Amino acid sequence: HPDTGITRFRVAVTGTNSCPVMVDVPDMTAEDDRDAFFTALSKLVQKSVSPQRTTSTGAHYRRLSISAIAARLAKELANG
Repeated sequence: HPDTGITRFRVAVTGTNSCPVMVDVPDMTAEDDRDAFFTALSKLVQKSVSPQRTTSTGAHYRRLSISAIAARLAKELANG
């Protein structure tokens, strides 16, 4: 993005699946609305993970949590 120079995010999720998951994130262009990009990133992460069943928290909760965390981290990195 022109404001920060960041054009690409690589996202790897660990601790949800039996092995790390790389999420295929499209490049961010100057025309992209930042909020829309981060919302789309969050949804991509959510769709990409398949949390294993445990007794501590449900898979749906963990899927929502990791997508929110990924979007927050990407925003922080983009904002410098």
